[in-house]
Amino acid sequence: ENQKKEEKGFLGQAQDAGVSLLKGVVAVPETIVGLADIPTGGQVGKFIEEKTPIQFKQTKDAINDWHTDQYKEQQNQFNEAGQNEDSLAGKVIEKGKVALSNPSMIFNTVVESAPSMLAGGAVGRGLGMASQAIKPIAAGAIGEGAVMAGQQAENISYETEDKLLTPEQSGIALATGAVGSLFGLVGGQFAKKLGFDDFETAMASGRLNSQLVGESIQKMPLSSIPKSIIGGALTEGLVEELPQSVSEQLLQNYALGKPLDEGVDSAIVMGALAGMAMGGGMNTVSAPKNYFQQNNA
Repeated sequence: ENQKKEEKGFLGQAQDAGVSLLKGVVAVPETIVGLADIPTGGQVGKFIEEKTPIQFKQTKDAINDWHTDQYKEQQNQFNEAGQNEDSLAGKVIEKGKVALSNPSMIFNTVVESAPSMLAGGAVGRGLGMASQAIKPIAAGAIGEGAVMAGQQAENISYETEDKLLTPEQSGIALATGAVGSLFGLVGGQFAKKLGFDDFETAMASGRLNSQLVGESIQKMPLSSIPKSIIGGALTEGLVEELPQSVSEQLLQNYALGKPLDEGVDSAIVMGALAGMAMGGGMNTVSAPKNYFQQNNA
């Protein structure tokens, strides 16, 4: 196994990251179609799939095949981990071991979700610009929820026999977005209270492209950085992404009549770990900037 990891090398890592990014890019227009499917019961997506050459699911499946053999093996190990465990905790621990011993899986999950996060941030930014009454934390949470609703609608319709959505399934997609927005709002408020930066809030307020970052890193004491990185990781991972991922999986299972706990172990592990990676990475950049702004106010 160690030999396989070594063989992957820099080019293999770059290949997997590129493939993950490509899948993430395809997910953005797919999400827009999903949002249109909610009020139409899936008719928009069905029309596109049957009457046009655009095939989102098949495209993502084909792109996924471009991953390195080592990465596919990691995915298989993760999927199979915990199958012999009876308890959810046991399954989560086993899957967590696989994910933590293969950090590139976590990295690629973050890369794949990045385009959708940017799309949600753009929606939040638009809402904030359209109305001053909508604060950046709320705008970011709404944008994130909208993306979750669209993705859920598509995930459900792909698995229905007629590729359409019942009114109840459309309602579940909307509920997914509402619950996601709620957790996003709680996470954003929590991060603000503790002085950390939240990705969605930063996107919605247009602060991610600040020119202050370079200057501020030079002027900030290193002792101030770890606290923000750890706090951001815990906020994004445990307060936002973990409950969002679990609620999304539970609602999808309910919509399709599957056992409620199906896939929840994977949602817990990757939601928490990918969220922590995003939150920590976000605050690696924003912590110095915030320090600089506070000390030059």
